[in-house]
Amino acid sequence: MKDAVAFNVQGYRYAQTRARASVSEAERGKQVAREAELSVKRLTGILNMEQRRVDESMAVGKDRVQGKIRELQGVEEKSKVKKAKLSEEYKAWQRQQKAWARRVAATKQVTGDASRDYARRQQEVLDSAQSKVSYDAEDASDWAWDDWPTAGKHTVDEVHLSAN
Repeated sequence: MKDAVAFNVQGYRYAQTRARASVSEAERGKQVAREAELSVKRLTGILNMEQRRVDESMAVGKDRVQGKIRELQGVEEKSKVKKAKLSEEYKAWQRQQKAWARRVAATKQVTGDASRDYARRQQEVLDSAQSKVSYDAEDASDWAWDDWPTAGKHTVDEVHLSAN
């Protein structure tokens, strides 16, 4: 019986140890669950913080992109205005070139006409001067057409002697 009591006492102690182990295990399970909850909360906080950082970074990036888009639109608008201005300047330059070409053509025509007129008048003056010189030379000569040496049947020697 002593063995049976010892066996029962030992069984009781074993059961008590097992019960304490179960309570301890349950508490450890609760502790693990609390720690897991804390870990989940901490990870959720980290995740939310990272999400905010990503959102802020995206917002900053989006603002930068929008700023670049506005800047490029401004440059594009300035380019359009400059292109229109240069196009107008080019058209004005073309009109001026055409006007100058017409003026040069008209001046060329006038110059050509004046040059031909000058050449004609110069030739008239030269012809007139030549006619006058010839006329004056004929008029100033001391012999007439009828006084040719052969007209009076004189010899060449006689003509020379009579001229001296």
